[in-house]
Amino acid sequence: MTEIAAAGAISLWVLPAYFLHRLLTIFRVMRYGLKAEAECVEVQISSGRDDTTYHHVFEFDAADGRRIRFSEDVAQGIQRGYRTVVHYDPANPERTATIASRDDIAPILLPAFGLLVGGAVWIAFLPAAFS
Repeated sequence: MTEIAAAGAISLWVLPAYFLHRLLTIFRVMRYGLKAEAECVEVQISSGRDDTTYHHVFEFDAADGRRIRFSEDVAQGIQRGYRTVVHYDPANPERTATIASRDDIAPILLPAFGLLVGGAVWIAFLPAAFS
């Protein structure tokens, strides 16, 4: 039984760890990464029972000449054709690109909220997992 509880506790750690990694990546590329102009090329809308989710796809030309396509959940008002600045790590632009900035903090809010909620759930269930 304790092996199952330990596995559950470890699985609860994965989500906050992912969100922490994403937040650190965003802050690192905002400070040290390269910049390029990106364009919103697609807006995907998903409707659930209680809400609507807007998923935005951006493209930009990396410093090495490759056309990079990445997605990020941002403010609802962004439409196809919207141009903005993207920050990215040239060693891995596909996984590090973000349009987060001082003017647009929406890409920071999702991982911050995920870290907060996931961390709180992990802390709440940790004592029960090892008792």
